[in-house]
Amino acid sequence: MTDKRDLTDLEKAATPPETDSSQVYSKGLPSKTPSEYTDAETNADEGVVQKPRGPVKEKNRVCCTPIRRYSRLFFGLAALVFLIVVLVAVGVNLKARSDSEASIDKAFAEHMKKHGKTYKGEERDRRRAAFGTNFNKAMKHNVAANSKHTLSTGGPFADLTQEEFLNKHVPKRKKDDSTYSTNYHPKHKLNDEARVNDLFAKKMIPDEVDRRTQGCVAPVKNQGDCGSCWTFATADALYSFHCRNQGQDNAVLLSTQQLVDCASGDGCMGGLPGNAFDYVSKSGLCSNADYPYTSGQSDEAGSCRSSECLPVVLPSSEAGYYAVPPNSEKALQVAVYYHQTVAVSMDAENLQDLHLYSGGVYDGFVKGSGGTCGSERDHAVLVVGYGVEEKSGTPYWLIKNSWGTHWGEDGYFKLLRGKNEHTLNDCDVLARPLYPSKTEHDD
Repeated sequence: MTDKRDLTDLEKAATPPETDSSQVYSKGLPSKTPSEYTDAETNADEGVVQKPRGPVKEKNRVCCTPIRRYSRLFFGLAALVFLIVVLVAVGVNLKARSDSEASIDKAFAEHMKKHGKTYKGEERDRRRAAFGTNFNKAMKHNVAANSKHTLSTGGPFADLTQEEFLNKHVPKRKKDDSTYSTNYHPKHKLNDEARVNDLFAKKMIPDEVDRRTQGCVAPVKNQGDCGSCWTFATADALYSFHCRNQGQDNAVLLSTQQLVDCASGDGCMGGLPGNAFDYVSKSGLCSNADYPYTSGQSDEAGSCRSSECLPVVLPSSEAGYYAVPPNSEKALQVAVYYHQTVAVSMDAENLQDLHLYSGGVYDGFVKGSGGTCGSERDHAVLVVGYGVEEKSGTPYWLIKNSWGTHWGEDGYFKLLRGKNEHTLNDCDVLARPLYPSKTEHDD
């Protein structure tokens, strides 16, 4: 039987002796805690020495705090820069808009002074708004590379909307379906198609004609607020004819007011050159000095006063007229070359910027340019020549208008020529051209 003392001795023998940790870690190694060494460092027998692990980091410590701090700073600066850029852009835009409005205000003031206009209150605001729209439209058009003509707000209609302009200067009328009268002479030898082709084949028709250089073209006039374009085209064609036959010294300006008051038509609401020629063939036509034009301001026809003046264009002998074969560019060229000037009607209603035209060859009716010029003849003008634009090589008709010298090229414009001579084209100026004749057999 084992006694209590013997049991205690056995327990002590089974318990390993305590070890001094300082002795274990003193074998050529620095004094460190066990957690500060790698496994290789604690294996002294293998003689491997590695760098200490370093202090153990706390589990809850955030190791990326500096990076996040810099990220927040970066995004904050980026947002600030963006805000500055936006504010600068807004400021530049506001300044540009302010400068643009100032330019429009200045141009509008010059427009009123140039054309003798005065507006007040709401009317001035409306005119300024219309002018601003036209100003921006002209600027945008002129920087485009696909147009052969320019626009400007320097003309008299720049403070009118398109609708206002058309109502005043291009009155709506039915299509010209009238028949020619007995004073129409269709068999002029130069109107024969074979004769026309022969003249071109023999190169007897020049490439360019400008009747203004010969002095028998009347000065540009202004029809004003009256839709009397048809009377101006007729009277000016007769002036050229009278000048050619009687000499420039004996040529006198003819009365458009007499045609407004007396000829078959709607006065200031429009009419046809053919009707005006018919009237002159029967009643003659007085001078503008004896029967001056007044409807431009009154916007209405007056009572006929032809009995109060003596006609300078006599009935019958000088008042017949020829019609150029329709839809033939060559036939119209022959007529202009041999017979001075030719009255034509054209489609102006669908030309959205003709009232702002300032120069070049007008091509607003070409597909893709914004116009849809076709066969609604609603404006009468006078063809005084034709040619080819030197810089662009673009063929044109040289046309005299009745909107005053401040419009277009001193009252004239160039219309694109030769689109397609076998259809109603060139804004329909080829549909029914007319020119005066002395007798049925006049050359």
